[in-house]
Amino acid sequence: MKKILFLIAIFIVSLPTVFSQDILIKKTGDEIKTKVIEVGVSEIKYKKFESPTGPTYSILKSDVFMIKYEDGNKDVFSGNDVQKQTPAASKVEIKEEKTSTSANQNSTMNYVDKVREVQKNDPSFGLYFGNGFLNGPGYSNPVLGFDIRFSRKNVFLSGLTIGFRAGFKNAVYYGEYASFKEIYGFSIAAKYYAPIPITKIQPYLITHFGLAYQFDYYFSGEYTASGNMMHDYTNGLAPFIGFGVGSNFMLARRFGFFLEAGYFSASLINLGIIFKL
Repeated sequence: MKKILFLIAIFIVSLPTVFSQDILIKKTGDEIKTKVIEVGVSEIKYKKFESPTGPTYSILKSDVFMIKYEDGNKDVFSGNDVQKQTPAASKVEIKEEKTSTSANQNSTMNYVDKVREVQKNDPSFGLYFGNGFLNGPGYSNPVLGFDIRFSRKNVFLSGLTIGFRAGFKNAVYYGEYASFKEIYGFSIAAKYYAPIPITKIQPYLITHFGLAYQFDYYFSGEYTASGNMMHDYTNGLAPFIGFGVGSNFMLARRFGFFLEAGYFSASLINLGIIFKL
């Protein structure tokens, strides 16, 4: 008699647990009997139905289609949104919604998520070292610079960066009398990286706004009375602007090389290595 009463007591205590299960339905169609603890921004925390006092598990919300709660209510997930449904909701409507949601996730959302993952893991500060050719106001060689990408939630705007370039050419000899010029170029470079889910190749559009300081020193070929060759010099600033395309070719997460070319008031070709921090 004591054994019977003991079994009845255990049954009564465990009865609420038997009927208080939540069902978590994944987008793959798999069902998990759980007790949902928390529905967060990106994750769902739960305990296994068979082990209510055991460890707490978590699953990405993007992998879950729907949660059926013990009281009959349902949460249907579409992207990051939650659509509440009552027990009276039609099963046909739920099935249609699941199909359309899965199709949407497999197309747009999956692509955006991949782009966002690449952008998240890509360092936002880049250092550039290389050789450059700038025609118009002069030459620039070598090229030094940096870029900064500002954090944005929108993946199509997250590729915007702004940076600085500096190019130096100590001397370019030309003409019959060993004349030479010194040129120093400085520019602000705005870039927009294409929103593609690729880590090794990072194509971008680039715009240069800058100034080039040019110093020309040349000999006239004539001599003064004291026997020295006559010479003269000029200097000045020349603005330039350039539009072009380029790409980083990353050999590792923080190291690679870049190539960019363009033209407007001045043609430009820059080639070198990049370090990302």
